[in-house]
Amino acid sequence: MIHLYCIQGGTKGLNTALALSNAISSLSVMVFGKLWKLEPLPEERKSKWQREMDWLLSPTNYMVELVPAKQNASIGEIFEIMTPKARSDVHMNLPALQKLDSAF
Repeated sequence: MIHLYCIQGGTKGLNTALALSNAISSLSVMVFGKLWKLEPLPEERKSKWQREMDWLLSPTNYMVELVPAKQNASIGEIFEIMTPKARSDVHMNLPALQKLDSAF
């Protein structure tokens, strides 16, 4: 199992992106580290890779930014509120990486 030591960010720990990158690097060494020639990946290692990657990337579903939006109140007033929006950098690049990953 891969351990994320600190994904809370801040000055006392790793930021989330770095922690995820380190965990994915460790997973790749664990899955692909002992392959000496180009050959099909055994089904056990392939399923482990996909299972662990799904688990590691699950926090990206909750990486959002707050953006201002207007909301109509029942009394006719308009309020400005902050609403969550998917981070464009994550949700633009991640599907392309997942498509590349599934090609192998």
